[in-house]
Amino acid sequence: PGRATTLLCLSDAKAHAASQLGSARAVLDGQGVQTFGVVLRRFSTHTQTDIDAEQVLSTIVSEPREDHYMNIPLDDFSESVLKDFCNPNSKFGKIILAYQGATGAGHVPCG
Repeated sequence: PGRATTLLCLSDAKAHAASQLGSARAVLDGQGVQTFGVVLRRFSTHTQTDIDAEQVLSTIVSEPREDHYMNIPLDDFSESVLKDFCNPNSKFGKIILAYQGATGAGHVPCG
């Protein structure tokens, strides 16, 4: 068993090549990649740009989709995502560790 493969996608706007993301998702699934997404918004409130970015990003994250993406203010990224990415008590960390156990991957991506 090797290291779990994890991809973290970041977005601050709607993707320009959104139509190509469905095929990318299939390739990632085929390779056993756990894909997470984060929409980084400029303000504490959600704008239409943020909502559009979330809709596109949610098409490429792993299932269950609602557990694999966040929409957060840019200033919260380090604290909300990076600091606890592999923490078993964080939103993404729980999923990474559960996936690791299910697949027999030897190490978490940042372990």
